[in-house]
Amino acid sequence: AAQEQRIDPFLLGAILIDEYSRLGWDDWFDWLSALNLKDTSVGIAQIKLSTAKEIIKKQYYNPAPKKITAKSPSLQIWFYLYQPEHSIQFSAAAIRLSIDFWKTKKVDISKQNKVLAYLYSAGYTKDGKGATKKRCLQISTEFYQMAKSWLL
Repeated sequence: AAQEQRIDPFLLGAILIDEYSRLGWDDWFDWLSALNLKDTSVGIAQIKLSTAKEIIKKQYYNPAPKKITAKSPSLQIWFYLYQPEHSIQFSAAAIRLSIDFWKTKKVDISKQNKVLAYLYSAGYTKDGKGATKKRCLQISTEFYQMAKSWLL
């Protein structure tokens, strides 16, 4: 997924470690997003349904191009987000979306892991001021090194 989206594989791994470690009892209610009752995060990469629809719409990733569009029923997209192989692909696409968005603003964030970690959960259009949060620092240092040791 990282190679396809031309992103740092260790950053993708670090974000996945962070998101997976945050899964809890409230994730049992993720299925509410499939019913359009709530825009919750889904799957091991904790991608919001609205983010997945935007990724599909902007053609960063589509798990079933002839079957799914950004206007497909939420339940249909939810089932793909729940599958780890698609969740990871959506995660990589979300990182690429952030990089590309800021590139249009003449800002290169492709190597700014703290900023990318922040934008992953805050939304790609936010400014990077929140990148100093403890969570972003942990992703870009501790979890990044953990992913690197596992993937090398």
